[in-house]
Amino acid sequence: MTQTFTTFQEFKKRYPIQFAEKGTWLGSGTYGKVFRVEDQVETEWVAVKISEYRQNDTKSLKAEVELAQKVPRHANIARYDACYRLETDTGISDFAVMKYYSDGNLADLLKRHKLTDKELRDIVRGTLEGLKHLHQQRIVHRDFKPANILISRDNSGRFIPKIADFGLSKLVSQDEIDSSDFDLSDGRGTPSYKAPEQIEGGRVSFNLDLWAFGVILYEMLTGEKPFSVGTQSSEPTLRREIERKITSAQLPDRLRTLAEPYQKMIQRCLVKDIRQRVRKADELLALLDEPITSKPLSTPPKPVEKPSVVPTEQTDVYVKPKPVLQETQTDVYAPKVVVQKPEIRPKSNNRWLSGLIGGATVVLLGIWFWPKEETASVENTKEQKSQMVEEPKPQEPLKATFSPPKSPVEKPKKDLKKVDNELIAQKKREEEASQRQEQLEADNQKQGALKKQQVQEEYDDLIEKGMAAVSQNNRAVASSYFGKANKILTGREGEISSDKGKAAQPPCVKLGDDFFELKEFGTALAWYKVAQSLRNTPQVQQKIKQCNLNLEN
Repeated sequence: MTQTFTTFQEFKKRYPIQFAEKGTWLGSGTYGKVFRVEDQVETEWVAVKISEYRQNDTKSLKAEVELAQKVPRHANIARYDACYRLETDTGISDFAVMKYYSDGNLADLLKRHKLTDKELRDIVRGTLEGLKHLHQQRIVHRDFKPANILISRDNSGRFIPKIADFGLSKLVSQDEIDSSDFDLSDGRGTPSYKAPEQIEGGRVSFNLDLWAFGVILYEMLTGEKPFSVGTQSSEPTLRREIERKITSAQLPDRLRTLAEPYQKMIQRCLVKDIRQRVRKADELLALLDEPITSKPLSTPPKPVEKPSVVPTEQTDVYVKPKPVLQETQTDVYAPKVVVQKPEIRPKSNNRWLSGLIGGATVVLLGIWFWPKEETASVENTKEQKSQMVEEPKPQEPLKATFSPPKSPVEKPKKDLKKVDNELIAQKKREEEASQRQEQLEADNQKQGALKKQQVQEEYDDLIEKGMAAVSQNNRAVASSYFGKANKILTGREGEISSDKGKAAQPPCVKLGDDFFELKEFGTALAWYKVAQSLRNTPQVQQKIKQCNLNLEN
């Protein structure tokens, strides 16, 4: 039985929210923030959504819960257990309690887990069954996106999607249902998942949610949104560019590469004309029952690689050798060439030597019979003899030049080959050193980006915790978190985004202004100091000065 609470203190005893603990904050919905809390009675985790109530606001968290509770129970619809409107130190807030899902939402699941074909089909089927049930109850969701699809598991571990967050949902009257379309679009919703009629302010139908389903299905299959844009521009510019793409309804080329029946399902959903767009979830469920077939690429692969397996053609893999290439292999064939040439040359050389020896013999015989008394003749004869004896000596090396035969080209070629090998090795070492340097630079850049991301996440987390403390009127804790966030930001301007810090300051200033109007200057001063811990702007300094002047008076 659901317990009834009359005061916030009673609620806190059963659901003590530990804002400072890591993992407590789960996210934000259309109205308020969601925290993980341990139920002290059931001793189990629950999710508590907190939203400040403003009397002049037609929408509220309690109204969202009441609408969700009108929907009959269904396996693919998340259900709130209860909602309490209680007065706190800072005002009146709504506190909605629901089951805690440890797997988070579909957006979380897609970031950390690659879906199998069966898991994909289970989630798609469950999501369509949930939409079908909502539409049968005359409810249009209007903010359908992965973050609003919670993920549960059955006893076998199978993923069960549960549609949640009905903050922008609308119960359609019977008169409006009788018409094929109706006027529900007020322009609100998440930009990337809006249908064209939401952007243009036209009349809508239940298939507004089916447009968003088509966007989600494309994202599940590809990991990207069909109407995405770059991230270099400002937020308003990005929003306008996304809306321009959506209203043009120009589908990405990648859609043609997706498997059936998913491709056809997306094409049926992402149609600008609501009368041409798929009308009911049943139609998509019927398509889902068709077998999955792979879709060939729109551009067939080029047949350029086929010749590489045919050895009779010249390709990068195989080149038929030409006979002329053997002439360059002198290291192998040079000895045979040198040996063959002397077989011709010795014949002419022997004839020349025989004539020379014969002439020398005649001269020696003449000297032997020459008169020995003529000294001059003898001396001349000795000179001639010495010349004749010495003359053949220079010819002896001629014989040596042919035995053994040597290749005069071998040594230089071996030297050139050695030099080539050394050059190749040196070039390889230089390439390896260059690759190591490039890898080192890439690793350093990766580490720098990772460090920057970690710092950004730490800064954003501190701001979110500070805002959670603000929602609980805990100014000291909020100032502590904001101060730590400012320390992180100091010296890193331009490196990390301070958008969350800038967005967190106006609510703190607004609280200070409210108390200032009530002439509660002490409380107003405390809230202005919380705002100052975020950003010490001249505006905040002036407000603090005014509070101090009033306190002195």
